[in-house]
Amino acid sequence: MLDASVHTDMSWRRLGLVLMVPQANKDGPKRVLLTHSTSFEDALDTIHGTIGCADVARKPQLLYKLSSAPAKGPGIDLESEDDWGGCLEDVTVAEAKKNVSITIIVSDRYMASLRATRGGRRGAGSKGKSKQPPPLLDLEHAESGDDDFDDGLGIMEKETKSLQQLQKHHASCRLCGDTKACKVDRAGNHHHLTHSQLRGWARALAANTYDVTLVKPPRDELFTMFHAHGNRAGPGAKSAAAAGPSSHMAAMQPMLGMPPYQYMPWAQFGHGLAIPGTPDTPTPEPRSFRPTEASSSSAVASAFLSSDPPDLDAANPYALISDFISRLDQHAPKRALPACLSRIEDQDFYHIDELANLQTADALVEQFGLTKGNAEFLLAKIRDEIKRVNRARK
Repeated sequence: MLDASVHTDMSWRRLGLVLMVPQANKDGPKRVLLTHSTSFEDALDTIHGTIGCADVARKPQLLYKLSSAPAKGPGIDLESEDDWGGCLEDVTVAEAKKNVSITIIVSDRYMASLRATRGGRRGAGSKGKSKQPPPLLDLEHAESGDDDFDDGLGIMEKETKSLQQLQKHHASCRLCGDTKACKVDRAGNHHHLTHSQLRGWARALAANTYDVTLVKPPRDELFTMFHAHGNRAGPGAKSAAAAGPSSHMAAMQPMLGMPPYQYMPWAQFGHGLAIPGTPDTPTPEPRSFRPTEASSSSAVASAFLSSDPPDLDAANPYALISDFISRLDQHAPKRALPACLSRIEDQDFYHIDELANLQTADALVEQFGLTKGNAEFLLAKIRDEIKRVNRARK
């Protein structure tokens, strides 16, 4: 550790890591200077020594927050070697724009208990307040039986498990490889998830935050690019124009004005909702591929069991999934359906009848990571459209 008092004639920003650590014997934090090569064990010893808890059995749960992070944003766990590595990574990324410091966060209850153990005051800044302070913690025993402490351990275990699940789920992108956790935003850009994002997401999952899943992140400042009105490409984003789903969709897009790639006009789309913007030219009659229901697997099989050989060049009369989802998104933007396009096309599904063949919403959830609500919504709209096309072709 470097002593800040020795470097009064130097810019502390050039010394490496700047930690602001709370102290039990003083009201304000102490500035501690470390280097990027400091190990987690050495950093932990320095932090505990500065706090004043090095010789007590029960150590605090440590969180950290960069000075560049939103004021109301959550702290990030600092409990393991991986957490420390993530902290260093966050600092490196943030310092590309400006110098930052690391604030170490310890709960007020722990600090009050530590001060009481040292024979000092119970807490600072309580003038004029009659609020009853929380009961003190037993810091002399690591396993004190305190319910809050036990609950805290349970939450930490859940966070660790959720973090592992997130890393496994999002490290399977064909574009970014299996060494980086990646998520595609609403505009089709690939974002490498930072350690802060993964920890914040895992914390929300562990707390059973409403509407947060392995696919859908929390609605806070760390994840604005993945929610409505948040399509800004972040620093870790890869343009979809270079390798994202939109370029793949463009390659697969038929020429609408030239036979046989002409689609049926879009009619009333469920509950009287009109979908505009498609050609009105009728589709030529396919010669053999004619499913009569929601393109079930049995219907497809019966088409190819005809005595006449199948015409493999016949046009698929059903819409491309990319077209269908983009039109759905115009009328149901909150569902963020375009985010699933890359996963669908990565598995070579291109027309809506191919998704209908999966038959159940659970299959869409399992295969493409959709939420249950979005899967049921999408499958219902696909079936409605297939029925409409079949009626028009009779």
